[in-house]
Amino acid sequence: MCASQLLALNTTALLNTSLTAQELMPGLGYFAMDVAQLLRDYLNDSNITVQVPDFCAGNRTVASFLANRTLVNGPWPTLRVTITLLTTEPDRLSSPTSPLRQLPENWWVVAAPAA
Repeated sequence: MCASQLLALNTTALLNTSLTAQELMPGLGYFAMDVAQLLRDYLNDSNITVQVPDFCAGNRTVASFLANRTLVNGPWPTLRVTITLLTTEPDRLSSPTSPLRQLPENWWVVAAPAA
């Protein structure tokens, strides 16, 4: 399920509450803002606008991670995050020296010219 689907739920009918989905799940918006800020900081370019229009639950993947200082091998939930980069210099983002080239392979990035 995606954040956009959760936010579109009719919470009044489902949960018998007057609160909106955004009021019930404020973390969805905060996560999108955090991802956008993280990528802006990583790219270190004030001419780029980062938007996170949606994110969805991904497949679980087996990975090693620390839990209470103990190395654990097991399934790890993933997210598929849609990111839109708006820039006046899309060629710079796709150049061989671009910081986008150093992201892990499972990141897909599409650079679009700013309007």
